[in-house]
Amino acid sequence: MSLSLLNLPTSIACFTGNPALANEATAITISVLTQNVDFFKQWDVLYKENLEASVALLKKLVNEWKVYSRILASSWSDITVKHAMNSFRMKNGKAITKRVANLSLYKEADQSCKLISTRLSRAPPPGK
Repeated sequence: MSLSLLNLPTSIACFTGNPALANEATAITISVLTQNVDFFKQWDVLYKENLEASVALLKKLVNEWKVYSRILASSWSDITVKHAMNSFRMKNGKAITKRVANLSLYKEADQSCKLISTRLSRAPPPGK
């Protein structure tokens, strides 16, 4: 069975009024991301159209870093995740500079991206 990230962020955004369902949808999406980091590339494409869901995912990654850090900092995924965080930060920076309508969401997302990037750079090499 092939999992697609395409519908999951939209699902999270739909459930933001229901914290339990939003949390479950976020957990499922992160599970997909950690099983196949190529989905970070797909998330990058969907990022701005699903900003609220992206913020929820980034916050969960930050808040539960100890759970996901070994997977995300592994040698094969490290570059993909760093690239996604850099791309998100560029998008956030442009939006913040332009003072777009969802400014607070972009600022929140940018904080999470900074934390994830910092944590990835401090992560010990795989196997240590």
